[in-house]
Amino acid sequence: MSTALDVTLKDRLRAALEREPATEAELRKLIDEGRASALLVRARLESVEGRLASLAGDPESSLSDLATTLREVQELRPALDELQGMLGELHARAPELRRSWLAARPASGPVVQ
Repeated sequence: MSTALDVTLKDRLRAALEREPATEAELRKLIDEGRASALLVRARLESVEGRLASLAGDPESSLSDLATTLREVQELRPALDELQGMLGELHARAPELRRSWLAARPASGPVVQ
């Protein structure tokens, strides 16, 4: 159940992991968007899992509804795991990226008053 936005975000996360983001602002924005997306996917997964439990407990539920809902769970869980993995990697690299940005900045001269 990936949307175009999910795919675009994952592409941007992959790109950031392959090369460093251009700026601190870009890194922060990407991490924030990733967290928001993970929250949405997690909420969707919890909702679908609840629906699956409800269907499984109802003897009147159709096998088709159960199968459809189970497929959705099986799509959402790996998507969430992948997203969380990429965010974890980016978080782990963030201090290294920040150090490299600081090292590349020109040293400021003495403060003139």
